[in-house]
Amino acid sequence: MADQEEQEMLVQLAELRQQMTAMGNSVDEIKSSVKEVIALDRTIAELSIHYQQQAKEIQTQWAKIDTNHRDIENVEKAAQKSTRDVDSKAEEWINKARGAWWTAMIFGGAIQLGVMAMMGWTFTHIRSVEDGVLLLNQRVIQLEQQRGPRQ
Repeated sequence: MADQEEQEMLVQLAELRQQMTAMGNSVDEIKSSVKEVIALDRTIAELSIHYQQQAKEIQTQWAKIDTNHRDIENVEKAAQKSTRDVDSKAEEWINKARGAWWTAMIFGGAIQLGVMAMMGWTFTHIRSVEDGVLLLNQRVIQLEQQRGPRQ
């Protein structure tokens, strides 16, 4: 019986050795799986950091784009205001020029009317003076004829 017990023990030891070898292999497989998981975790962590950096860069770019849009809008508003100011100044000058033109036309017409009136008055008076001179000459001739020839 001692032999048999010894053999059983040897069988159990062999089984135990096989189990230990299988466990060792399983532990090695677990180690390699854990190494893969750790490598995958590192990759995920690196990608997460990279994603966060990219998100910050994108946010910064959008902030710059928004700032540029605001600047462009401000420039457009300033240009529109400047254009409106120039347009109003041009309209003001045009209105002044129209007013000056109408004033010049009215004054020119009044002056022309005055000159024509003076010319008419002058020629009328010259004509009446001429008529007066003719009448006076005729009267002188009549008076001379009434007095007779002078000796």
